[in-house]
Amino acid sequence: ILYEIFPYELFGVAEYFDRGFKMARIAVFSKSAHVLKIPWDVVSRIAERYPQLTIALGIVMAQRIRLLADALAVQGSLPILGRIARVLLPYAMPERGLVPASAALSTITQSQIAAAGGTVKEVAARAIAELESRNALQREHGHIRYLDREVLLELIQDVS
Repeated sequence: ILYEIFPYELFGVAEYFDRGFKMARIAVFSKSAHVLKIPWDVVSRIAERYPQLTIALGIVMAQRIRLLADALAVQGSLPILGRIARVLLPYAMPERGLVPASAALSTITQSQIAAAGGTVKEVAARAIAELESRNALQREHGHIRYLDREVLLELIQDVS
């Protein structure tokens, strides 16, 4: 997973600038999704009329490049336990202790967690079991239901 796109966000921004091939495949993790695709020539005409659109798209692209660079740096420097903890961190609530995780986590499979952590399902499963033994998470019926944000952050910092 290169990055997540949430409702009302954009994708395909790099293709706007260079008219190249799409950089990634889009996968939907929710039960349904509505996507509005706007042809390049339409966006180009709007940008001619409103130049600030091109600036805004450039900002979005720069932010995505930073996210991608950060993800690549993490893949090369963090051990697997830290990488899986880092994948789970956005789903951890700010409350202290082991609390219910974001509902969005329930739609993500172990294979997807593994891919986001740059590994395979079996290795991710071992890391998840290790995180559970360290009280960073709790599973119910094999699904991660509870996360402890502080423990995840400590693990990420300890292994970096």
